[in-house]
Amino acid sequence: MTNINDVVDNAHLLVRIQKHTFGGSYKSLVGDEQYQKTKDYLYEKLVTKRVESGKNPSAIYLLLKNYENTSYYSWAVDAVAQNVASLPFIINDMYAPLKYVFEAVLGYTPPPDNTFLTACATRGNAFVGNAVIGDGYRVWQDYLEAYMDVKLNISGELNKYKKAIKKGAVDSLAFVTGQSWIYAGFLFGGNVMSGKETDLETLVIGVISLSVFAPIIGPWTSKVYKKMRKWLKLPPKADFKLDYKFK
Repeated sequence: MTNINDVVDNAHLLVRIQKHTFGGSYKSLVGDEQYQKTKDYLYEKLVTKRVESGKNPSAIYLLLKNYENTSYYSWAVDAVAQNVASLPFIINDMYAPLKYVFEAVLGYTPPPDNTFLTACATRGNAFVGNAVIGDGYRVWQDYLEAYMDVKLNISGELNKYKKAIKKGAVDSLAFVTGQSWIYAGFLFGGNVMSGKETDLETLVIGVISLSVFAPIIGPWTSKVYKKMRKWLKLPPKADFKLDYKFK
């Protein structure tokens, strides 16, 4: 039988965990005065001076501003979301399907498939890497969506098909710029872990193959992030609204 006191204690524990933020940790480490000096310096450098010279505030400031209030709990949820979203990648780890298209259309002689052991080693290596980049990728994806929403008027698009295409294109761009190139490191790490010598051709075709499927993978990853964050009582998206409009 569930003890009501245990339920209350667990709820309080979750609240305490969610209060531990990256900004709070930095403030504890350097002190309130140095923390404020750092914020003022970054604002002056990345916002004020750029606005005075007729430019938009730096995207770096937007990302740092978001991270200031990002909790370790949020980071952990995004780490799990990224690993869940990337589980199907084991198919690409092993086969890199695009090379078979090249073989059929261009007469390309592809390198041999990776073994199941190497593919599993790549997923194991990616498990750690995804935990590190998971939250960062989610923030980048949310930022790109906010930026492109203004550029392409996605939220105001009345045609549902055009809206879906625009959103899919942004999610695809987020994946290619935020994950595809990191995937090369996961492949390399999987080779090392399984004792296989890394072949540059296999590495390149693996990255290109994954990138080609970005129109499927990007929206899928975005949906996993948002569903999991909503399910675990976190804001589905980061808020990048400031007192200016993107040009």
